[in-house]
Amino acid sequence: MTKTIKKKLSIKIFLITFCLFILVCGGTFLCISKIMPYSYSDKLIKDVKIQSSELVEKILKCNEIRECIPLFLAFEKETGASIWLDDEYGNTVYPEHVVTENGIVITEAYAIYDENDDLRDNNELTENNVDAYPISLRDGSTYTLVVQTDLLVVRQSIEVLWSILPLIVLVVFILSISCAILFSGYITQPILKLCSISERMASLDFTEKCDETRSDELGYLAHNLNFLSDSLSCSIAELKKINEQLRTDIEKEHEIERQRVEFFRAA
Repeated sequence: MTKTIKKKLSIKIFLITFCLFILVCGGTFLCISKIMPYSYSDKLIKDVKIQSSELVEKILKCNEIRECIPLFLAFEKETGASIWLDDEYGNTVYPEHVVTENGIVITEAYAIYDENDDLRDNNELTENNVDAYPISLRDGSTYTLVVQTDLLVVRQSIEVLWSILPLIVLVVFILSISCAILFSGYITQPILKLCSISERMASLDFTEKCDETRSDELGYLAHNLNFLSDSLSCSIAELKKINEQLRTDIEKEHEIERQRVEFFRAA
């Protein structure tokens, strides 16, 4: 097997291309799986902060807290983030169902419910990003707006990415083999053609010419082989002509020598 690989250029190029393609695809997948959580979470947090600032500007134009409720609902629907609103004494005024203890919002106690699963602690599922914004309404009341960005979707995206890893491996394997076959054929076929023509030249057969349509090094090599073939063909033709002339001259010399011998015999 090793000897066969050493003797076949096409097999060498196929194996090298296949391994490089596998390494590049595997490295790309690992980089994506490592970098995507940070870039994705940063983008989510950045977008929520921008929309939170816009929300604060809208709240500052409200006269009382009731006018802010539609803004809160629209914000939560659009961003997927959760909002808490505390008054100056630490009491939570929005939403009403949030559990509080000693005037502090307990975000870790907030549980989500799946109809096919049990209640689970939100803190065990994902990490959260929490930002607080002090606001004042036109009626003079002051509040603290707490915006919590749920990053569960980031972890879910990574889990989905790893779940389709077998399919990715299969696709990469098929693509690697296909690309390796095409690439090895693209490189080795012209070389094999040049090799065949060079063997004919070694046998003094100059009838077949190389394809010079390529503009790369192989095309330049084909041009040189054609030039060498024409030069050798012309040189051999001249040598044959000279040899033929030399043979004619030798035969004439022999004929003259024979006639001279016959003359002396007759004398």
